[in-house]
Amino acid sequence: MDYARVLKLPQYFRNLQRLSEIVRVLIRHGFGDLVDRLGLRSYLESGLQAMRIQLRPERPLALDISTRLRLACEELGPTFIKFAQLVATRPDVFPLAVVREFRKLEDRVTAFPTEQAKQVIEKDLSRSLDRIFSAFDEIPLAAASIAQVHRATLLSGQRVVVKVQRPSIERIIETDIDILRGLATLIEENIPETRIFSPLELIEEFARGLRRECDFRREAFNMRKFAENFSSEPAIIVPKVFNQFSSRRVLTEELIEGVKIDDLDSIRALDLKGQDLAAILSRIVLKSIFEDRFFHADPHPGNLFVTKEGRICLVDYGAVGRLDRSRIRFILQFLVAVLNNDLDKTVRVLKESGMTPNALDEAALKNQIAEIFDVHLSQPLGNMDISHLLADIFEVVQRYGIRPPPDLLLIGKSLTTLEHIGALLDPQFDLIKNIKPYLLQRYLATLADRKFYVSHAADVADTYRRLIAESPERLRVVLRKLASDEIVVNSVNKDLSSTFRHQNSMLNRALTVFMGVIFAALGILILSFRTPHTHPSLAYSLIALGALLLLVAWLAMRKTGGPA
Repeated sequence: MDYARVLKLPQYFRNLQRLSEIVRVLIRHGFGDLVDRLGLRSYLESGLQAMRIQLRPERPLALDISTRLRLACEELGPTFIKFAQLVATRPDVFPLAVVREFRKLEDRVTAFPTEQAKQVIEKDLSRSLDRIFSAFDEIPLAAASIAQVHRATLLSGQRVVVKVQRPSIERIIETDIDILRGLATLIEENIPETRIFSPLELIEEFARGLRRECDFRREAFNMRKFAENFSSEPAIIVPKVFNQFSSRRVLTEELIEGVKIDDLDSIRALDLKGQDLAAILSRIVLKSIFEDRFFHADPHPGNLFVTKEGRICLVDYGAVGRLDRSRIRFILQFLVAVLNNDLDKTVRVLKESGMTPNALDEAALKNQIAEIFDVHLSQPLGNMDISHLLADIFEVVQRYGIRPPPDLLLIGKSLTTLEHIGALLDPQFDLIKNIKPYLLQRYLATLADRKFYVSHAADVADTYRRLIAESPERLRVVLRKLASDEIVVNSVNKDLSSTFRHQNSMLNRALTVFMGVIFAALGILILSFRTPHTHPSLAYSLIALGALLLLVAWLAMRKTGGPA
Protein backbone atom coordinates (compact mmCIF):
# COMPACT_ATOMS: atom_id res chain seq x y z
CA MET A 1 0.00 0.00 0.00
CA ASP A 2 1.30 3.50 -0.85
CA TYR A 3 1.01 4.95 2.63
CA ALA A 4 2.31 8.37 1.55
CA ARG A 5 -0.58 8.62 -0.91
CA VAL A 6 -3.12 7.70 1.78
CA LEU A 7 -1.81 10.20 4.31
CA LYS A 8 -1.06 12.96 1.77
CA LEU A 9 1.58 14.45 4.06
CA PRO A 10 3.38 17.60 2.87
CA GLN A 11 6.45 16.94 5.01
CA TYR A 12 6.74 13.23 4.64
CA PHE A 13 10.04 12.51 6.36
CA ARG A 14 9.19 14.49 9.50
CA ASN A 15 5.84 12.73 9.75
CA LEU A 16 7.48 9.35 9.10
CA GLN A 17 9.63 9.90 12.17
CA ARG A 18 6.58 10.76 14.26
CA LEU A 19 4.62 7.84 12.78
CA SER A 20 7.45 5.46 13.65
CA GLU A 21 7.30 6.71 17.24
CA ILE A 22 3.53 6.11 17.34
CA VAL A 23 3.96 2.58 15.99
CA ARG A 24 6.65 1.78 18.55
CA VAL A 25 4.46 3.03 21.39
CA LEU A 26 1.45 1.03 20.15
CA ILE A 27 3.52 -2.15 19.90
CA ARG A 28 5.09 -1.57 23.31
CA HIS A 29 1.63 -1.32 24.86
CA GLY A 30 0.37 -4.50 23.26
CA PHE A 31 -1.36 -3.24 20.10
CA GLY A 32 0.84 -5.04 17.57
CA ASP A 33 -2.23 -6.77 16.10
CA LEU A 34 -3.75 -3.38 15.26
CA VAL A 35 -0.47 -2.24 13.68
CA ASP A 36 -0.44 -5.39 11.53
CA ARG A 37 -4.10 -5.09 10.59
CA LEU A 38 -3.50 -1.56 9.34
CA GLY A 39 -0.43 -2.69 7.39
CA LEU A 40 1.91 -0.30 9.18
CA ARG A 41 4.65 -2.63 10.39
CA SER A 42 5.76 -3.93 7.00
CA TYR A 43 5.53 -0.53 5.33
CA LEU A 44 7.56 1.23 8.03
CA GLU A 45 10.22 -1.44 8.31
CA SER A 46 12.58 0.14 5.78
CA GLY A 47 11.99 3.65 7.12
CA LEU A 48 12.72 2.57 10.68
CA GLN A 49 15.91 0.79 9.58
CA ALA A 50 17.01 3.92 7.75
CA MET A 51 16.56 5.88 10.96
CA ARG A 52 18.22 3.09 12.97
CA ILE A 53 15.14 2.60 15.08
CA GLN A 54 14.57 -0.87 16.46
CA LEU A 55 11.03 -2.06 17.11
CA ARG A 56 10.84 -3.87 20.39
CA PRO A 57 8.98 -7.17 20.25
CA GLU A 58 5.51 -7.00 21.70
CA ARG A 59 5.39 -8.25 25.25
CA PRO A 60 2.32 -9.63 27.02
CA LEU A 61 0.72 -7.12 29.37
CA ALA A 62 -1.50 -7.86 32.34
CA LEU A 63 -3.34 -4.53 32.06
CA ASP A 64 -6.71 -4.32 30.30
CA ILE A 65 -7.07 -2.70 26.87
CA SER A 66 -8.54 0.58 28.17
CA THR A 67 -5.66 1.14 30.60
CA ARG A 68 -3.08 0.34 27.93
CA LEU A 69 -4.74 2.82 25.56
CA ARG A 70 -4.60 5.53 28.22
CA LEU A 71 -0.93 4.85 28.94
CA ALA A 72 -0.13 4.95 25.22
CA CYS A 73 -1.87 8.34 24.84
CA GLU A 74 0.01 9.72 27.85
CA GLU A 75 3.31 8.61 26.32
CA LEU A 76 2.48 10.06 22.89
CA GLY A 77 2.03 13.55 24.29
CA PRO A 78 -0.20 16.66 23.98
CA THR A 79 -2.22 15.93 20.83
CA PHE A 80 -3.04 12.38 21.87
CA ILE A 81 -3.91 13.45 25.42
CA LYS A 82 -6.30 16.04 23.97
CA PHE A 83 -7.77 13.44 21.61
CA ALA A 84 -8.26 11.01 24.50
CA GLN A 85 -10.07 13.75 26.41
CA LEU A 86 -12.39 14.18 23.41
CA VAL A 87 -12.98 10.41 23.41
CA ALA A 88 -13.92 10.70 27.09
CA THR A 89 -16.84 12.94 26.07
CA ARG A 90 -18.17 10.53 23.41
CA PRO A 91 -19.84 7.50 25.02
CA ASP A 92 -22.01 7.38 21.89
CA VAL A 93 -18.99 6.28 19.85
CA PHE A 94 -16.56 4.53 22.18
CA PRO A 95 -17.02 1.74 24.74
CA LEU A 96 -17.81 3.01 28.23
CA ALA A 97 -14.75 1.23 29.66
CA VAL A 98 -12.52 3.34 27.40
CA VAL A 99 -14.49 6.54 28.13
CA ARG A 100 -14.18 6.03 31.90
CA GLU A 101 -10.46 5.24 31.69
CA PHE A 102 -9.73 8.28 29.53
CA ARG A 103 -11.49 10.52 32.04
CA LYS A 104 -8.54 9.85 34.34
CA LEU A 105 -6.20 11.70 31.99
CA GLU A 106 -4.93 15.01 33.31
CA ASP A 107 -3.58 17.64 30.96
CA ARG A 108 -0.34 18.17 32.88
CA VAL A 109 3.05 18.04 31.23
CA THR A 110 6.59 19.25 31.94
CA ALA A 111 7.00 23.03 31.71
CA PHE A 112 9.07 24.48 28.89
CA PRO A 113 11.89 26.97 29.65
CA THR A 114 10.74 30.36 30.95
CA GLU A 115 13.15 32.08 28.56
CA GLN A 116 11.16 30.67 25.64
CA ALA A 117 7.92 31.94 27.21
CA LYS A 118 9.41 35.44 27.43
CA GLN A 119 10.46 35.29 23.78
CA VAL A 120 6.91 34.34 22.71
CA ILE A 121 5.46 37.25 24.73
CA GLU A 122 7.92 39.82 23.34
CA LYS A 123 7.47 38.62 19.76
CA ASP A 124 3.67 38.55 19.87
CA LEU A 125 3.21 41.83 21.78
CA SER A 126 6.04 43.63 19.90
CA ARG A 127 7.61 45.07 23.02
CA SER A 128 10.14 44.08 25.63
CA LEU A 129 9.01 42.41 28.84
CA ASP A 130 10.03 45.36 31.03
CA ARG A 131 7.66 47.61 29.09
CA ILE A 132 4.73 45.37 30.08
CA PHE A 133 5.48 43.90 33.51
CA SER A 134 7.15 45.19 36.64
CA ALA A 135 7.53 41.56 37.78
CA PHE A 136 7.34 38.19 36.01
CA ASP A 137 7.61 34.90 37.92
CA GLU A 138 10.29 32.62 36.50
CA ILE A 139 8.60 29.47 37.83
CA PRO A 140 5.36 28.59 35.99
CA LEU A 141 2.18 28.43 38.04
CA ALA A 142 0.95 25.50 35.92
CA ALA A 143 1.91 23.74 32.68
CA ALA A 144 -0.45 21.98 30.25
CA SER A 145 -0.18 20.48 26.79
CA ILE A 146 -0.84 23.68 24.84
CA ALA A 147 0.38 26.41 27.18
CA GLN A 148 1.79 27.26 30.58
CA VAL A 149 0.85 30.01 33.02
CA HIS A 150 3.06 32.52 34.84
CA ARG A 151 2.19 35.01 37.55
CA ALA A 152 3.14 38.61 36.75
CA THR A 153 2.48 42.21 37.74
CA LEU A 154 1.64 44.90 35.19
CA LEU A 155 3.35 48.31 35.34
CA SER A 156 0.07 49.63 36.77
CA GLY A 157 0.46 47.31 39.77
CA GLN A 158 -2.34 44.97 38.63
CA ARG A 159 -1.51 41.33 39.43
CA VAL A 160 -2.17 39.04 36.49
CA VAL A 161 -1.57 35.56 35.13
CA VAL A 162 -0.05 35.20 31.67
CA LYS A 163 -0.93 32.18 29.58
CA VAL A 164 1.80 31.51 27.00
CA GLN A 165 1.52 29.01 24.17
CA ARG A 166 4.22 26.37 23.81
CA PRO A 167 6.70 27.20 21.04
CA SER A 168 6.04 25.20 17.84
CA ILE A 169 2.99 23.49 19.42
CA GLU A 170 0.84 24.28 16.36
CA ARG A 171 3.38 22.58 14.06
CA ILE A 172 3.47 19.55 16.35
CA ILE A 173 -0.32 19.43 16.46
CA GLU A 174 -0.64 19.71 12.66
CA THR A 175 1.84 16.84 12.25
CA ASP A 176 -0.12 14.66 14.65
CA ILE A 177 -3.45 15.59 13.07
CA ASP A 178 -2.11 14.67 9.60
CA ILE A 179 -1.04 11.29 10.95
CA LEU A 180 -4.32 10.76 12.83
CA ARG A 181 -6.21 11.63 9.65
CA GLY A 182 -4.19 9.05 7.73
CA LEU A 183 -4.68 6.42 10.43
CA ALA A 184 -8.42 7.12 10.45
CA THR A 185 -8.50 6.59 6.68
CA LEU A 186 -6.70 3.26 7.07
CA ILE A 187 -9.01 2.22 9.90
CA GLU A 188 -12.09 2.90 7.74
CA GLU A 189 -10.52 0.94 4.84
CA ASN A 190 -9.28 -2.05 6.84
CA ILE A 191 -11.81 -2.30 9.69
CA PRO A 192 -15.22 -1.89 8.01
CA GLU A 193 -17.16 -2.22 11.27
CA THR A 194 -15.78 1.17 12.37
CA ARG A 195 -17.32 3.07 9.45
CA ILE A 196 -20.62 3.54 11.25
CA PHE A 197 -18.78 5.86 13.66
CA SER A 198 -16.94 7.79 10.91
CA PRO A 199 -13.37 7.85 12.36
CA LEU A 200 -12.25 10.42 9.77
CA GLU A 201 -15.15 12.71 10.65
CA LEU A 202 -14.25 12.39 14.34
CA ILE A 203 -10.64 13.41 13.62
CA GLU A 204 -11.84 16.45 11.65
CA GLU A 205 -14.08 17.48 14.56
CA PHE A 206 -11.14 17.08 16.91
CA ALA A 207 -8.85 19.11 14.61
CA ARG A 208 -11.33 22.01 14.43
CA GLY A 209 -11.68 22.12 18.21
CA LEU A 210 -7.94 21.93 18.84
CA ARG A 211 -7.17 24.69 16.34
CA ARG A 212 -9.77 26.92 18.03
CA GLU A 213 -8.18 26.18 21.40
CA CYS A 214 -4.76 27.26 20.06
CA ASP A 215 -6.10 30.74 19.26
CA PHE A 216 -6.19 32.60 22.58
CA ARG A 217 -8.17 35.44 21.00
CA ARG A 218 -11.14 33.09 20.93
CA GLU A 219 -10.65 32.27 24.60
CA ALA A 220 -10.52 36.00 25.40
CA PHE A 221 -13.86 36.47 23.61
CA ASN A 222 -15.36 33.51 25.51
CA MET A 223 -14.29 35.04 28.82
CA ARG A 224 -15.82 38.42 27.97
CA LYS A 225 -19.05 36.72 26.88
CA PHE A 226 -19.21 34.65 30.07
CA ALA A 227 -18.53 37.75 32.21
CA GLU A 228 -21.35 39.59 30.45
CA ASN A 229 -23.78 36.71 31.00
CA PHE A 230 -23.01 36.57 34.74
CA SER A 231 -22.59 40.30 35.35
CA SER A 232 -25.62 40.32 37.67
CA GLU A 233 -24.44 37.30 39.69
CA PRO A 234 -22.17 38.57 42.53
CA ALA A 235 -21.26 35.05 43.70
CA ILE A 236 -19.66 34.23 40.34
CA ILE A 237 -16.44 35.81 39.12
CA VAL A 238 -14.83 35.70 35.68
CA PRO A 239 -11.24 37.02 35.38
CA LYS A 240 -10.88 40.27 33.43
CA VAL A 241 -8.95 40.01 30.15
CA PHE A 242 -6.33 42.65 29.31
CA ASN A 243 -6.69 42.87 25.53
CA GLN A 244 -3.71 45.20 25.03
CA PHE A 245 -1.44 42.52 26.49
CA SER A 246 -3.03 39.54 24.73
CA SER A 247 -2.63 38.00 21.28
CA ARG A 248 -3.09 34.72 19.41
CA ARG A 249 -0.44 33.02 21.58
CA VAL A 250 -0.54 35.16 24.75
CA LEU A 251 -3.46 35.70 27.13
CA THR A 252 -3.13 38.11 30.04
CA GLU A 253 -5.91 38.01 32.61
CA GLU A 254 -6.66 39.14 36.11
CA LEU A 255 -5.21 37.01 38.89
CA ILE A 256 -7.93 35.60 41.13
CA GLU A 257 -6.63 34.25 44.41
CA GLY A 258 -8.47 31.18 45.63
CA VAL A 259 -8.38 27.47 46.45
CA LYS A 260 -9.45 24.58 44.27
CA ILE A 261 -13.07 23.65 44.71
CA ASP A 262 -12.23 20.08 45.73
CA ASP A 263 -9.74 21.22 48.41
CA LEU A 264 -12.19 20.66 51.26
CA ASP A 265 -9.67 21.35 54.05
CA SER A 266 -8.88 24.82 52.67
CA ILE A 267 -12.58 25.55 52.15
CA ARG A 268 -13.32 24.63 55.76
CA ALA A 269 -10.39 26.80 56.88
CA LEU A 270 -12.05 29.74 55.10
CA ASP A 271 -15.22 29.00 57.09
CA LEU A 272 -17.29 28.56 53.93
CA LYS A 273 -20.37 26.34 53.66
CA GLY A 274 -20.22 23.54 51.10
CA GLN A 275 -24.00 23.72 50.69
CA ASP A 276 -23.78 27.36 49.53
CA LEU A 277 -20.94 26.59 47.11
CA ALA A 278 -22.87 23.65 45.61
CA ALA A 279 -25.85 25.96 45.04
CA ILE A 280 -23.64 28.57 43.30
CA LEU A 281 -22.04 25.92 41.10
CA SER A 282 -25.49 24.61 40.15
CA ARG A 283 -26.49 28.12 39.15
CA ILE A 284 -23.38 28.49 36.95
CA VAL A 285 -23.93 25.19 35.12
CA LEU A 286 -27.71 25.40 34.68
CA LYS A 287 -27.90 29.09 33.72
CA SER A 288 -25.05 28.89 31.22
CA ILE A 289 -26.54 25.84 29.48
CA PHE A 290 -30.30 26.34 29.59
CA GLU A 291 -30.63 30.14 29.68
CA ASP A 292 -27.52 31.60 28.03
CA ARG A 293 -26.97 28.60 25.69
CA PHE A 294 -23.23 29.33 26.02
CA PHE A 295 -21.42 27.12 28.50
CA HIS A 296 -18.00 25.99 29.69
CA ALA A 297 -17.29 22.63 28.04
CA ASP A 298 -14.79 21.39 30.62
CA PRO A 299 -15.84 22.41 34.17
CA HIS A 300 -13.64 19.88 36.01
CA PRO A 301 -12.35 20.61 39.56
CA GLY A 302 -9.00 21.87 38.27
CA ASN A 303 -10.80 24.74 36.50
CA LEU A 304 -12.89 25.83 39.52
CA PHE A 305 -11.61 28.00 42.35
CA VAL A 306 -13.22 29.42 45.49
CA THR A 307 -12.23 32.84 46.83
CA LYS A 308 -12.07 33.70 50.53
CA GLU A 309 -15.34 35.63 50.10
CA GLY A 310 -17.09 32.44 48.93
CA ARG A 311 -17.26 33.38 45.24
CA ILE A 312 -16.63 30.75 42.55
CA CYS A 313 -14.19 31.47 39.74
CA LEU A 314 -14.12 29.39 36.56
CA VAL A 315 -10.93 29.43 34.45
CA ASP A 316 -9.71 28.02 31.11
CA TYR A 317 -12.35 29.04 28.56
CA GLY A 318 -10.63 27.48 25.55
CA ALA A 319 -13.47 25.00 24.98
CA VAL A 320 -17.09 26.19 25.16
CA GLY A 321 -20.42 24.85 23.96
CA ARG A 322 -23.05 26.83 22.03
CA LEU A 323 -26.68 25.91 21.53
CA ASP A 324 -29.43 27.36 19.36
CA ARG A 325 -33.07 27.55 20.47
CA SER A 326 -34.17 24.42 18.64
CA ARG A 327 -31.29 22.36 20.06
CA ILE A 328 -31.93 23.48 23.65
CA ARG A 329 -35.59 22.56 23.18
CA PHE A 330 -34.60 19.07 22.03
CA ILE A 331 -32.21 18.61 24.99
CA LEU A 332 -34.85 19.80 27.47
CA GLN A 333 -37.38 17.41 25.91
CA PHE A 334 -34.94 14.52 26.30
CA LEU A 335 -33.93 15.26 29.89
CA VAL A 336 -37.50 15.95 31.05
CA ALA A 337 -38.70 12.72 29.40
CA VAL A 338 -35.92 10.71 31.10
CA LEU A 339 -36.41 12.23 34.55
CA ASN A 340 -40.19 11.76 34.29
CA ASN A 341 -39.76 8.08 33.35
CA ASP A 342 -41.54 8.73 30.04
CA LEU A 343 -40.28 5.83 27.92
CA ASP A 344 -42.25 6.58 24.74
CA LYS A 345 -41.23 10.23 24.69
CA THR A 346 -37.58 9.40 25.37
CA VAL A 347 -37.42 7.09 22.35
CA ARG A 348 -39.44 9.50 20.21
CA VAL A 349 -37.10 12.41 21.00
CA LEU A 350 -34.06 10.27 20.14
CA LYS A 351 -35.66 9.27 16.84
CA GLU A 352 -36.51 12.90 16.02
CA SER A 353 -32.88 13.90 16.60
CA GLY A 354 -32.13 12.58 13.11
CA MET A 355 -29.31 10.37 14.38
CA THR A 356 -31.13 7.04 14.16
CA PRO A 357 -30.44 4.31 11.57
CA ASN A 358 -33.10 3.42 9.01
CA ALA A 359 -33.59 -0.13 10.35
CA LEU A 360 -34.14 0.66 14.03
CA ASP A 361 -35.64 -2.08 16.20
CA GLU A 362 -37.74 0.35 18.22
CA ALA A 363 -39.45 -2.31 20.36
CA ALA A 364 -36.14 -3.83 21.45
CA LEU A 365 -34.70 -0.37 22.16
CA LYS A 366 -37.71 0.48 24.33
CA ASN A 367 -37.26 -2.71 26.30
CA GLN A 368 -33.59 -1.92 26.93
CA ILE A 369 -34.30 1.65 28.06
CA ALA A 370 -37.23 0.43 30.18
CA GLU A 371 -34.80 -1.82 32.07
CA ILE A 372 -32.51 1.15 32.68
CA PHE A 373 -35.45 3.22 33.97
CA ASP A 374 -36.47 0.35 36.26
CA VAL A 375 -32.98 0.20 37.78
CA HIS A 376 -32.34 3.92 38.20
CA LEU A 377 -35.70 5.68 38.48
CA SER A 378 -37.12 3.25 41.02
CA GLN A 379 -34.46 4.36 43.54
CA PRO A 380 -35.31 6.83 46.30
CA LEU A 381 -34.68 10.34 45.02
CA GLY A 382 -31.55 10.82 47.11
CA ASN A 383 -29.97 7.61 45.79
CA MET A 384 -30.42 8.33 42.07
CA ASP A 385 -27.21 8.87 40.12
CA ILE A 386 -27.68 10.93 36.95
CA SER A 387 -24.18 10.19 35.64
CA HIS A 388 -24.78 6.42 35.63
CA LEU A 389 -28.33 6.89 34.33
CA LEU A 390 -27.16 8.90 31.29
CA ALA A 391 -24.12 6.66 30.76
CA ASP A 392 -26.33 3.55 30.65
CA ILE A 393 -28.74 5.21 28.19
CA PHE A 394 -25.88 6.31 25.92
CA GLU A 395 -24.38 2.82 26.02
CA VAL A 396 -27.68 1.24 24.95
CA VAL A 397 -28.45 3.72 22.16
CA GLN A 398 -24.90 3.22 20.88
CA ARG A 399 -25.60 -0.51 20.46
CA TYR A 400 -28.65 0.35 18.35
CA GLY A 401 -26.65 2.63 16.04
CA ILE A 402 -28.05 5.88 17.44
CA ARG A 403 -25.59 8.75 17.72
CA PRO A 404 -26.83 11.43 20.13
CA PRO A 405 -25.77 14.98 19.22
CA PRO A 406 -22.32 15.85 20.65
CA ASP A 407 -23.71 18.84 22.56
CA LEU A 408 -26.07 16.52 24.46
CA LEU A 409 -23.01 14.52 25.50
CA LEU A 410 -21.19 17.69 26.59
CA ILE A 411 -24.18 18.67 28.69
CA GLY A 412 -24.27 15.17 30.17
CA LYS A 413 -20.61 15.60 31.08
CA SER A 414 -21.30 18.99 32.71
CA LEU A 415 -24.20 17.59 34.74
CA THR A 416 -22.07 14.61 35.79
CA THR A 417 -19.29 16.95 36.97
CA LEU A 418 -21.85 19.07 38.83
CA GLU A 419 -23.21 15.96 40.55
CA HIS A 420 -19.71 14.82 41.57
CA ILE A 421 -18.48 18.19 42.90
CA GLY A 422 -21.84 19.02 44.48
CA ALA A 423 -21.81 15.78 46.47
CA LEU A 424 -18.20 16.47 47.48
CA LEU A 425 -19.11 19.91 48.83
CA ASP A 426 -22.43 18.87 50.37
CA PRO A 427 -23.10 15.19 51.19
CA GLN A 428 -26.84 15.99 51.08
CA PHE A 429 -26.62 17.44 47.56
CA ASP A 430 -29.17 15.77 45.26
CA LEU A 431 -28.72 16.83 41.65
CA ILE A 432 -31.94 15.33 40.33
CA LYS A 433 -33.99 16.92 43.11
CA ASN A 434 -32.39 20.27 42.28
CA ILE A 435 -32.61 20.19 38.50
CA LYS A 436 -35.89 18.39 37.84
CA PRO A 437 -38.19 21.33 38.66
CA TYR A 438 -35.75 23.72 36.99
CA LEU A 439 -35.68 21.70 33.75
CA LEU A 440 -39.47 21.39 33.71
CA GLN A 441 -39.82 25.14 34.20
CA ARG A 442 -37.35 25.87 31.38
CA TYR A 443 -39.10 23.37 29.10
CA LEU A 444 -42.48 24.98 29.72
CA ALA A 445 -40.88 28.36 29.07
CA THR A 446 -39.65 27.19 25.66
CA LEU A 447 -43.17 25.97 24.82
CA ALA A 448 -44.48 29.46 25.57
CA ASP A 449 -41.59 31.22 23.80
CA ARG A 450 -43.13 33.21 20.96
CA LYS A 451 -39.66 33.83 19.42
CA PHE A 452 -39.18 30.10 18.91
CA TYR A 453 -42.46 29.69 17.02
CA VAL A 454 -41.87 32.83 14.93
CA SER A 455 -38.38 31.59 14.05
CA HIS A 456 -39.70 28.07 13.32
CA ALA A 457 -42.51 29.45 11.14
CA ALA A 458 -39.98 31.57 9.24
CA ASP A 459 -37.79 28.50 8.70
CA VAL A 460 -40.77 26.50 7.42
CA ALA A 461 -41.82 29.36 5.14
CA ASP A 462 -38.27 29.66 3.82
CA THR A 463 -38.17 25.91 3.15
CA TYR A 464 -41.40 26.13 1.13
CA ARG A 465 -40.13 29.25 -0.65
CA ARG A 466 -36.97 27.39 -1.73
CA LEU A 467 -39.07 24.36 -2.72
CA ILE A 468 -41.27 26.53 -4.93
CA ALA A 469 -38.32 28.43 -6.38
CA GLU A 470 -36.33 25.28 -7.16
CA SER A 471 -39.20 23.09 -8.38
CA PRO A 472 -39.38 24.43 -12.00
CA GLU A 473 -35.64 23.85 -12.50
CA ARG A 474 -35.81 20.37 -10.98
CA LEU A 475 -38.82 19.53 -13.13
CA ARG A 476 -36.93 20.82 -16.20
CA VAL A 477 -33.99 18.53 -15.35
CA VAL A 478 -36.30 15.52 -15.03
CA LEU A 479 -38.08 16.29 -18.33
CA ARG A 480 -34.74 16.86 -20.09
CA LYS A 481 -33.44 13.51 -18.86
CA LEU A 482 -36.69 11.82 -19.93
CA ALA A 483 -36.41 13.38 -23.40
CA SER A 484 -32.80 12.26 -23.80
CA ASP A 485 -33.51 8.74 -22.50
CA GLU A 486 -31.22 9.28 -19.50
CA ILE A 487 -33.90 7.92 -17.18
CA VAL A 488 -34.53 4.25 -17.78
CA VAL A 489 -37.19 2.26 -15.94
CA ASN A 490 -36.68 -1.50 -16.12
CA SER A 491 -39.89 -3.45 -15.75
CA VAL A 492 -40.65 -7.13 -16.34
CA ASN A 493 -44.35 -7.83 -16.61
CA LYS A 494 -46.35 -10.18 -18.74
CA ASP A 495 -49.21 -7.71 -19.00
CA LEU A 496 -47.51 -4.61 -20.43
CA SER A 497 -50.74 -2.68 -20.90
CA SER A 498 -51.55 -3.25 -17.24
CA THR A 499 -48.08 -2.08 -16.30
CA PHE A 500 -48.42 1.11 -18.36
CA ARG A 501 -51.83 1.83 -16.82
CA HIS A 502 -50.35 1.25 -13.37
CA GLN A 503 -47.40 3.58 -14.05
CA ASN A 504 -49.66 6.28 -15.49
CA SER A 505 -51.85 6.03 -12.41
CA MET A 506 -48.81 6.37 -10.14
CA LEU A 507 -47.55 9.39 -12.12
CA ASN A 508 -50.95 11.09 -12.02
CA ARG A 509 -51.20 10.67 -8.25
CA ALA A 510 -47.65 11.88 -7.73
CA LEU A 511 -48.33 14.99 -9.84
CA THR A 512 -51.58 15.59 -7.97
CA VAL A 513 -49.81 15.38 -4.60
CA PHE A 514 -46.97 17.58 -5.87
CA MET A 515 -49.32 20.28 -7.14
CA GLY A 516 -51.38 20.08 -3.94
CA VAL A 517 -48.28 20.68 -1.82
CA ILE A 518 -47.11 23.53 -4.10
CA PHE A 519 -50.47 25.37 -3.95
CA ALA A 520 -50.83 24.90 -0.17
CA ALA A 521 -47.22 25.98 0.45
CA LEU A 522 -47.67 29.05 -1.75
CA GLY A 523 -50.75 30.02 0.22
CA ILE A 524 -48.93 29.58 3.54
CA LEU A 525 -46.01 31.62 2.21
CA ILE A 526 -48.29 34.49 1.20
CA LEU A 527 -49.90 34.47 4.67
CA SER A 528 -46.51 34.34 6.39
CA PHE A 529 -45.21 37.43 4.58
CA ARG A 530 -48.52 39.27 4.30
CA THR A 531 -48.43 43.08 4.37
CA PRO A 532 -51.36 45.35 5.35
CA HIS A 533 -52.07 45.80 1.64
CA THR A 534 -52.20 42.07 0.88
CA HIS A 535 -55.68 40.55 0.73
CA PRO A 536 -55.72 37.07 2.35
CA SER A 537 -58.40 35.63 0.04
CA LEU A 538 -55.83 34.57 -2.59
CA ALA A 539 -53.79 32.75 0.07
CA TYR A 540 -56.85 30.96 1.46
CA SER A 541 -57.92 29.99 -2.07
CA LEU A 542 -54.53 28.48 -2.83
CA ILE A 543 -54.52 26.56 0.46
CA ALA A 544 -58.04 25.27 -0.23
CA LEU A 545 -57.07 24.21 -3.76
CA GLY A 546 -53.99 22.44 -2.43
CA ALA A 547 -56.03 20.66 0.22
CA LEU A 548 -58.58 19.60 -2.41
CA LEU A 549 -55.88 18.11 -4.64
CA LEU A 550 -54.35 16.24 -1.70
CA LEU A 551 -57.81 14.94 -0.76
CA VAL A 552 -58.38 13.70 -4.33
CA ALA A 553 -55.01 11.92 -4.30
CA TRP A 554 -55.74 10.36 -0.92
CA LEU A 555 -59.17 9.11 -2.01
CA ALA A 556 -57.65 7.61 -5.18
CA MET A 557 -54.98 5.78 -3.17
CA ARG A 558 -57.53 4.56 -0.65
CA LYS A 559 -59.76 3.26 -3.42
CA THR A 560 -56.95 1.15 -4.90
CA GLY A 561 -55.45 0.12 -1.57
CA GLY A 562 -52.45 2.45 -1.46
CA PRO A 563 -50.09 4.45 -3.61
CA ALA A 564 -49.03 1.41 -5.57
